[in-house]
Formats: sequence, structure tokens, C-alpha cells
Amino acid sequence: METKPSSRQHFGEVASEEVGLEKHAVRNDDQRARQQACQGGRKRLVFKIALFIFSVYLFILAIMLMKDGARSLAPLLQDTFSITNATNSLGFGWLFAYVVMSGSPVAAAALTFLDAGVIDALSALMMITGSRLGANILVIFLGFLYILRGRDRATSLSMGLLSLGVTGTTHLAAL
Repeated sequence: METKPSSRQHFGEVASEEVGLEKHAVRNDDQRARQQACQGGRKRLVFKIALFIFSVYLFILAIMLMKDGARSLAPLLQDTFSITNATNSLGFGWLFAYVVMSGSPVAAAALTFLDAGVIDALSALMMITGSRLGANILVIFLGFLYILRGRDRATSLSMGLLSLGVTGTTHLAAL
């Protein structure tokens, strides 16, 4: 004899099928979300790579423009500042780094002056060394300003002193 399922049994079977369908739908939604996130991540990665390549292009363009601009300063450097020896080049690089608040443009200018024949190789090296030392003194100065503003003394000043020590020993060895 066949027994007819009671309404409770039938309701339980239907409810379990609905729960199974909901779990399946949730899994599909999770998979779609993961795929969309992966595609969004790929788009961001492509964007970041393109931005990096564009940034490198702009950096190289800026260096080339600085070289052209520094080439026109060559007569000023020879006549007005009278950079004739290595010691003067060291001081000029140091002060020039203070003026532009960075050592990298000064190093690029030193190489341009060397290429233009305004200074010799030793003077160019001394100018680069001066630019690095001047930039590091700026880091120490900024650390001192942070101390005056109430920041941690050890962190603020130690990085500038460490940078100055590494730069000084490296460039002294290079000389």
C-alpha cells in the first residue's frame, strides 16, 4: 500500500529544495562578484602600469628640459660665480641644493655643465657631492622643524643624521 506523504513531509521537502536553490544562487553570486573583482583588479593594474610608464616619460622629459635650461646657464656659471676649482664646485652644489630644495636637479645640472665643457670631471663630482650634502642638510632641518612642532625627537632627527652619515661616507669613498 502506498502511503501519501503528509503535508509536513511535503513542506519539508519543498523547504529543503528552496534552501538548496538559495545556496546555489549565493554561490553563483559569489562567483560573479569574484570575477568582477578580478576584472576590476586587472583594470586597475593596467591603469597603474600605464600611469607608471607615463610618469617615467614625464621624468625623462623633465630631465631633458633641465639639461637644456642648464646649458644656457653655462656663461653665468663661468663669469659670475667663477666656479674654477673643485672646492668652489662643492660649495656651489651645496648652496644650489638649498635654493632648489632638492639635490637631483643640481646633479643633473652638474652633468650638463660637464657636457657643455664649463667644468671638469672632478668639479662635476664635487658639485654632485655638494648637492647630496645640501639635500641631506635640508632633511636634518625638516627634522628639527618637526621637533619644534612637538614630534618625537628620536625619529625626526635620526633619519636626517643617518642620511647625512651615509651620504658623507659614500661620497668620501667615491672621491
